[in-house]
This record gives sequence, structure tokens and C-alpha cells, in this order.
Amino acid sequence: MIREIEMEGFCMTQKVVIIGASIAGTFATSALRRNGFEGDITLISAEQSLPYDKPPLSKEWMQEKENEAPPKLKKDQYYENKRINLELGVTINQINPKEKTVTSEDGRVYPYDQLVLATGMSPRKLPHLNSDLDGVLYLRTFEDALALKRQAQKAKSAVIVGGGFVGLEIAASLREYGVDVTVVLRGDIPLKKVVGQEVGRYIKKLHESKGVTFITHDEIEAVKGNQQIEQVVTKEGRTLAADLLLIGIGATFNDAIRHQDLKTNKGYIVNEYGETSLPDVYAAGDATLWPFRGELIQVEHWENAFNQGKSIAQNIMSTRSNAYDVIPYFWSDQYDENFEYLGHAKTWKDVKVEGEMATGQFAATYYDDHNQPIAVFWSNGYKKRDDVEALLKS
Repeated sequence: MIREIEMEGFCMTQKVVIIGASIAGTFATSALRRNGFEGDITLISAEQSLPYDKPPLSKEWMQEKENEAPPKLKKDQYYENKRINLELGVTINQINPKEKTVTSEDGRVYPYDQLVLATGMSPRKLPHLNSDLDGVLYLRTFEDALALKRQAQKAKSAVIVGGGFVGLEIAASLREYGVDVTVVLRGDIPLKKVVGQEVGRYIKKLHESKGVTFITHDEIEAVKGNQQIEQVVTKEGRTLAADLLLIGIGATFNDAIRHQDLKTNKGYIVNEYGETSLPDVYAAGDATLWPFRGELIQVEHWENAFNQGKSIAQNIMSTRSNAYDVIPYFWSDQYDENFEYLGHAKTWKDVKVEGEMATGQFAATYYDDHNQPIAVFWSNGYKKRDDVEALLKS
């Protein structure tokens, strides 16, 4: 018999339903159990795979040629041992906040007392590129990554559209396979809006030193081939050989769960406690906009999803006990270099670089209009994270 415990009005035998079984959703389950929650937890995933870790898909896992198993977030027995009702291959597309139920595409109804939306993101599509050719790929899920790995092992040349972190990590992984890689950018420097011109140039030169070609100020117009992609045609009239095309131009949030009273804007809008505009409905992970330093921000990185999942678990058990105020952090591995970033700088007035870019040992600090540091990017352990965090909190 399940023991009932009251914690500030919260009954420990309530039903918690979590939609989305990636980082935020899965670690919310472990935080609930670790904090003593004894009620029902249902973790729902639209995918068929057991919950898996996504960052390795573009990095180390992609380079492990013989490994076709997903990098799992938890051991297989975790879900049974922790009494997690894991529902795989289920897509939720309806919510009834009055009845406190969610419904799947095939009509299954899941009642909840507390609901967590951790639905994540999907790749943004190139609207004019409706190609069913083999080798035209996006990367978000394990199935995407597996298809990409299999193509990489037989590809000779690849084109990557977009110069974000994932695209550049894939470029590095493809070079490990010996694939000729061309990156097509709408602008002139990869990651310019994220890390600025000087750091972006460093990353571009790193890839060029490894044999990657960049085409700037251009876009993909069409693809050609017979069943398998063979060529990519750009708007500027270039024809590029390619038996693999990876499109990495950002992501849009999975918004199948809609309600007139559920506020969204490129993601679910939450307060500092992870609460959405619907009662007893929380949101966490990539598909959330949350308040940070006076503005709503969206952070699509592992650590934020992990921390938000844990924070929401606390707030579910003890209402508004944990205001989320974590400085965003992410990392990226490209070739044998490691990059880290702490803070949030949508815009900045000035960037100051210290160290030696020529040796790969440097840091860039981003300052706002009041000359206050708001973010730091550093390479190869040049800074200690604790020191950077102290700087940004000072």
C-alpha cells in the first residue's frame, strides 16, 4: 500500500504525467523519486527508443563506427525499479485542463494531478526543399542520427546547411570518416550571432585546418539525384557534389499540445517556478521560455534541461519552493578541442579576448551597455567554470 504524505498541501500519491522523455522529462522522474514522491509517474515519449542522451549523437557516438545502440540516459531496469510507467511511441495532442487529462492521437486518455510538458524541439525544415532522396537528412532523434551514421560510412562528400554548433560538430565527425565536407552559410562567419566575429573566425579556421570548405553568403536552392542525392545547387548557381546533405538551420518547438489558455511564443512560457499559464501544468527543457535577468529566454542545451527537470520536481512536491535562477551553460566538442560558454548574451556592446588564440588557449568575455560581463566563452579549459560564474554574479 502506498503511504500518503502531505507536503504543503501536496498529496504524495498524486499522479504526475510527463510528456517528453528526453533530458528534462527523464531527470524529472528521478528527482521526484529521490525527493520521496511515491505516487504514479507516467513518462510519455513519441519515440520508440528508451530515453537516450542527445548531445553524443553529433559528437562521440557519431564517431563510434560500430555502435548502433542509443546512448541511454538510464539503465533499462531503472523504469521498473523506480515504478515509472514508460509509454513509448505515444504522441499526445490534446489537453483538457478542466478535467485534468491529456489524450493521445490514438485516443488513449491519461489523467493527471500535475503535468509536465517537456516536448522538446523538431528540426526546422527548408520549406522549398521537398526531397525524398536518400541522404537528405536532419538531426534531432536517434533514428536521424543512425541514418546519418550509416550514410557517413559510405559517403564521399557531404554538404551541411547552417553553421550552428550541431552542424559544426557533425562536420568534425564526418571528417573523422574521411568525408569531404562543405558548409553553406547565409552569412560570413559561423556562430557569429552567438559568440561574435572574432571567436567565430577562430572556429571557422579550425574547421578549415581540418579540410572543411565554407561557402558564405549563399543558400541551398535544390537537390539532384536518382533515389540517392548526388548534387546540391545553390542560389548563387554553384553545383556541389554531395551524397549526403545535412540541414541544420535551427529548430521549432513541438506544439501538438495546444490550448487557448496555454501561453506560447516559440515555446511554452513559464514563470520562475516552471509553471505555465494553465493550473498544475509545468514545462521544462528546450521548448520553454523562462525569465532570466529581466527577459524571457530560451536555451536549447543539455544542462538547462537537466536543471529545469530537477527544479520542477521540487516545485511539484512543494509549491513554489524553488525559483529557477541558473546561469545558462553549454559545451561543444569539435575535433580535439573543447569549447564552453556560460551566461546569456543575445546582444552585447563589447567583447574582450584574453589568452592566445594561436594556441587554442583563450577566453572571450561579453559586456552589456553598462560594461557588465554577461557571458564568457572559453576554449580547452582556459578558464575554470566556478571562476566564470563568480565573475558573472559579481
